Amino acid sequence: DDRSIYVRGDLSFRDAQFADATNQAITPEQTKLNMQVGLQGDRYTLELWGRNLTNEDAPSAAYRDVFFTNALPDGTFYRTPTGTTPAGSGGRSTFFPWRYSVSYPVLREFGVTFRYKF
Repeated sequence: DDRSIYVRGDLSFRDAQFADATNQAITPEQTKLNMQVGLQGDRYTLELWGRNLTNEDAPSAAYRDVFFTNALPDGTFYRTPTGTTPAGSGGRSTFFPWRYSVSYPVLREFGVTFRYKF
């Protein structure tokens, strides 16, 4: 049985960038490190691995969308700094409920993978 041991590392970096074409939000820089250590034979492979070993938690993406349930409990979408609804609005705001939805990465994880060739 011919066996070999291998070690693999992947380091990736992504600089801060605008989330979309409006340039209103920025996703921060990210650095991720993944590692694998494995033992490989003619018919099997055993790997120990870790992903996102730097435990990077910065948002990986963001996009602007509309979410109509972003209303306040009284059904309005906006309050003035004094806590009142805008004058002449009849209790309703003309504010369109834009928001940014954010995607976060999977945090640090570890695992074992075993493969066997039949």
